[in-house]
Amino acid sequence: MTVRKQRGPLLAVEETPGGLRFTALHGDEVRGQVEAPSTGNLANDLRAGLSQAQAQRLKLPKRALFLSERVSALCLELPPLAEASADEVEQLVRFELEPLIPDAGPGGVSCGWASPAGGAPGPLLTCGLPQLERQRLAAQFKSAGLLLVGLYPRLGCAQALLPLDVDQATLVEGQGAQLAVTLVVGGRVERVRVISRESQRGALEGARSLISGPVFASGELEPAVLDALETRSPSVTPVGLGLPASALGAARHAWRWPGGERVAGLGTVTKGPPVWRQGPALAAGLLLALGLAVFAADLSLAAWRDGAEARLRELERTREQGADAERARKGLLAERDALRHDLEPLREDARRQQAAGDRAQALSALLETLAAAPAGIALDRFSDGSEQAEVEGLASDGATAEAFLQSLERALALRPLVPTQREVQRTPEGFRFSASFAAPPRPPEVK
Repeated sequence: MTVRKQRGPLLAVEETPGGLRFTALHGDEVRGQVEAPSTGNLANDLRAGLSQAQAQRLKLPKRALFLSERVSALCLELPPLAEASADEVEQLVRFELEPLIPDAGPGGVSCGWASPAGGAPGPLLTCGLPQLERQRLAAQFKSAGLLLVGLYPRLGCAQALLPLDVDQATLVEGQGAQLAVTLVVGGRVERVRVISRESQRGALEGARSLISGPVFASGELEPAVLDALETRSPSVTPVGLGLPASALGAARHAWRWPGGERVAGLGTVTKGPPVWRQGPALAAGLLLALGLAVFAADLSLAAWRDGAEARLRELERTREQGADAERARKGLLAERDALRHDLEPLREDARRQQAAGDRAQALSALLETLAAAPAGIALDRFSDGSEQAEVEGLASDGATAEAFLQSLERALALRPLVPTQREVQRTPEGFRFSASFAAPPRPPEVK
């Protein structure tokens, strides 16, 4: 029997389209749940959710996990890593993730990955987040009185709930109008894909080709989706059904429970060097630490006293010169200018975050359009840039070509890119189509 070491309760904070969901977890039990709307200020939203829980007399833990779509997750095919060190693996994963993470910036990417079964080489489930964003999130949780201990994808962590003896299975996890389809082979994650539609049933239609073998159902799935899964697979087993499955899976990863190694997560606390643990060395270390603490406290008190006396003398001179009001006015003006200077980077950061979200949504729509291309479409060329895109291909009939070009036009309109050239010609081998898209001209600036 596997012994689980409980590391204390955890608070799972999930960033949903409507706001934040707070779930108090103790083992595999949900002890309480609160949902709070989003105002765009994460620190304020965290405090509001904690206040709401207090009003409902719910006791929420102070150690928290954060599940968000900001944390990107995917499977990477890596070369054999048997001789590579942990640092070399991390550098390789970061190199692969860098082009896929928006706003990575000069600080680069923080990455984490699931442990492959038996340390064997092959596909690895990995996740990443810009390092500056990781630090910012930890600071926002700290200002709300919470200790952030891990960051995880919003969907794609429920595989930790699968039985340990499952060798191969497809896991379908639902939340809102999204479905996450995860393939586990040989005890490790070989594929993960999150599909968004207007409804879960629509997302399931887009995921039919991904589902094979024994199916496990988890999360918040609609009855119609469960019925559709049962008609497709002879074996549909519930695991964590009706529960925040990814939150429970992330908690298993944080607690280092069996099954948690299938989850990719980012830690936020850097481990320090090991402490002395034996006899005289431990006693000497404690005495030295106590002496340094007392010495530092004495220095701090002396410095505070000297500073206070100097400040008092300065105030006396200011009062005698009759200039205290002018000094106060100048100080307020300086504080105002400093606040204005600090506010502009925050506004710029908010604009960048909004732009990153728009780019991610546009890229997701484009990839889904290409993935959902009908069987009668064969692409010869597709080039995609920030300001233009071009496509060429062959269709079985003119209606299929027109339908595909219209869906591609809708997806690229989110960039926004508009069609500049479009042509469908009948040829001996089929209907050859081509189209070009470009950013619309910007209106002249008003001076």
